[in-house]
Amino acid sequence: ICIANCSSQILIMTMISQGIYSAQSAYKFQFITYQQDLTFRANWKAQALPKQRFFGWLVLHKRALTAENLLIRHWECDWICPLCISAFEDTEHLSRECDFTRWTWHLVAAAQNIQGTINQTSLAQWMMDLAHGSNRTESRRRVGILIKTWWHIWLQRNAKIFRNQEPNSSRVAQ
Repeated sequence: ICIANCSSQILIMTMISQGIYSAQSAYKFQFITYQQDLTFRANWKAQALPKQRFFGWLVLHKRALTAENLLIRHWECDWICPLCISAFEDTEHLSRECDFTRWTWHLVAAAQNIQGTINQTSLAQWMMDLAHGSNRTESRRRVGILIKTWWHIWLQRNAKIFRNQEPNSSRVAQ
């Protein structure tokens, strides 16, 4: 670490002495070894509303306020998934494993002519599978559909919890 810090200090001192140091160059210097995660880039470039893309980011980071995250915060909640009433509700379950989510995605994929099923490895890999193999516009459309589906499943979950409305896969698919 000391060697890296010393060499970066030497580089900065050289830039200052040559008159090429600026706030912009210092900002860019921070990201020399940074590699961008393509999953999050696909999320932010998706054809969806900003609030939906933000929710996609929360899902990918497992930060949506599901029962798991509410219990971590010591908030009172029912830990059973309100949509399928059969399992502990966490982000993975709500976004991929829930029977309601699986059926909803089946309807959405059929309506939008998207090949493939829910990826079994991870939410990020599922998003990347949808993003690959097509042009940029089509990729952004498919990732946007995934994010919008997550968003509308979230709204159905909240409608069930707060307004006691029955979840409807067809409404989400539309």
